[in-house]
Amino acid sequence: MHSVAHFFEPIASAHDRSAFEYVLCSNSNYRDEVSERLRSYADHWRDVWHMSDEAVVELIDRDCIDILVDLSGHTAFNRLAVFARRAAPVQISYLGYPDSTGLPTMDYRITDAATDPPATRCRLITFGSFNSLAKISDTLHHCWGRILGEALAARLRLTRVRSPQRASEIVAVLGGAGVAADRIDSVPDRGEPPHGSQFAGVDIALDHYPYNGVTTTCESLYAGVPVISLHGRNGVSRSGLGLLGTVGLGELAADSPEQYVSIALALAGDLARLERLRASLRSRFEQSPLRDEARCAARFEELLQCAWQQYRTRTAPSEMG
Repeated sequence: MHSVAHFFEPIASAHDRSAFEYVLCSNSNYRDEVSERLRSYADHWRDVWHMSDEAVVELIDRDCIDILVDLSGHTAFNRLAVFARRAAPVQISYLGYPDSTGLPTMDYRITDAATDPPATRCRLITFGSFNSLAKISDTLHHCWGRILGEALAARLRLTRVRSPQRASEIVAVLGGAGVAADRIDSVPDRGEPPHGSQFAGVDIALDHYPYNGVTTTCESLYAGVPVISLHGRNGVSRSGLGLLGTVGLGELAADSPEQYVSIALALAGDLARLERLRASLRSRFEQSPLRDEARCAARFEELLQCAWQQYRTRTAPSEMG
């Protein structure tokens, strides 16, 4: 009676005997009703608890096992040494241990995308800057330095580099914060690149401050790249707040440099959340008021009418003679 048995017994009892031959190796001398049921599901049963690792490897070879599945991992009485000796052509880890065995001879681990994100979600995080570098302030330099200083494996890509000198200045400033130059990619601005190509490979966009992006923020969100924005008191530094709020992502808008850094690090550190967010951004954008052009046009014309009426009121002749 063991927790692993609860998950493995249904598989063993329902296995396709016309396609698979199950040889179950028991590494325990304890017997109970569960082990007896498991024995009944097996095409062949092998008691190996009393055998050396070398003897088990020889037994597996004699049985001509094609696929050897481990149900123990790094738990008590495991036989990982057998797997380390490449006992079978294909070796798989499953169930008993919720992490890698660390063995280069283990070919696969059976899991799912929620428990173990696919490789594309485990790659190093790349932050991106899509705005003009003229919009960068000392406050932003400081924030970027802190983000890269704490997310030690992350990179920063600058995509609007019109001057190698300006890029060098930014690299030097971040270098003063301990960020190595080889962690910063400077992409020369060649005018109008193929639409969307600048977003490839970037996981999270870092909005500029105090001059927020507008078009770049919309394009980033539409391309599936979440944007972290810092807002201030004036309109020029609050467009990120407005746009993110409109698509239901107000939590990505910070009201202080400290919060800007915190939001960026939290999102970069939660790959599952980041992937879900990236997958939802296009639909969020499409379903938001930002894509309700008819409503926008009607509202625009209402404002024109309002302005005209106010003008008429101010310039109307006085009715008092």
